[in-house]
Amino acid sequence: MYIVATLGPRTVGEKQIVDMINEGVNAFRINLSHMDKETIIKVVKFIKLQCPNIKIIGDLTGKKIRVSDMLEESFKIYKKERLVFCAEEDYCNLNHIFLERNIKVVPLNISSDLVNHITTKSIFVKDGRYEIKILEKKGSILNCEAVNSLYITKGKSCTIAGIDRDKMSIPKRDMDDIQFLIDNKIDIVLLSFISSQLDVQEYKKIIYKKTKAAKRDIEIWAKIETKEGVNNIKKISDEIDTIVFGRGDMVAEGGLINLPIYQWGVCRDLYNSGKKLIVATDLMESVAIKGKPSIAEMNDIFIMVKNGVGGFLLASETTVQNNSIESVRNIVRASKYYYSIIKKKV
Repeated sequence: MYIVATLGPRTVGEKQIVDMINEGVNAFRINLSHMDKETIIKVVKFIKLQCPNIKIIGDLTGKKIRVSDMLEESFKIYKKERLVFCAEEDYCNLNHIFLERNIKVVPLNISSDLVNHITTKSIFVKDGRYEIKILEKKGSILNCEAVNSLYITKGKSCTIAGIDRDKMSIPKRDMDDIQFLIDNKIDIVLLSFISSQLDVQEYKKIIYKKTKAAKRDIEIWAKIETKEGVNNIKKISDEIDTIVFGRGDMVAEGGLINLPIYQWGVCRDLYNSGKKLIVATDLMESVAIKGKPSIAEMNDIFIMVKNGVGGFLLASETTVQNNSIESVRNIVRASKYYYSIIKKKV
């Protein structure tokens, strides 16, 4: 069983890495969207030298909607403040027009055509933590109102349900990051926001070309974070042996009330398929915040193990929260115990 810890501000130190390995972590995830290359190189060298059997996973940005790098400067949006979202190509003209009306404009890293076909009523920012209501859509211009106060910065993640990611190109950043992972001998590349079999095939073509040139292999995993990905899980798993179910973005995409249904569906479709399923995020939040797990978390882990889940990936629990080691200790203990009980009953 994989126990994956995401490295972040709380855990990039050598002592913290060793402590997590001693507690049972057998793989580390590096989020390429949030860690600089210099730090990644340093961390990878340490893990490879001290613990060569530990797998290192490089998580690509993927076809994720973000605030464009074209944004001129960061700013705060207050609750009920009006703002405008648009495509990158429309930003310069619109920013000039709306600034005169004291309305802030936020460019997204997608085309006008994709913005024009948005049908959802909300944009969720930073993995669903903040909501922005779409009041009116005029072509590729979204007139919005903030439900919560929040900061808008370049690269901030946005979730817009129903976006056709097959019409989005693989980001140039992912192209560069794939080469970086290969050059630095990362073991696994994790493809984010995979929604279809075509997504995987496009990435595999690029990865195989680069690995062939470098004369080395890299394992490929796919992360499911959209309703389309859930619906296409069987075809996606035809291409990939390990699937990661990302619950954080899945909540923003499909709603919290539907998350257990999507999770159950993926478990059901992959059960006895020979494919490995790893569930990510919001696993040990109570431990991370309060120092001990909740009844709901223990029940959640048990049900997932019973449904054939083959690993767990900690995210914020080991990146920004205080109780990283306790989070690792609890999920290792619980998953191993429940697995042993279920194995005896089979």
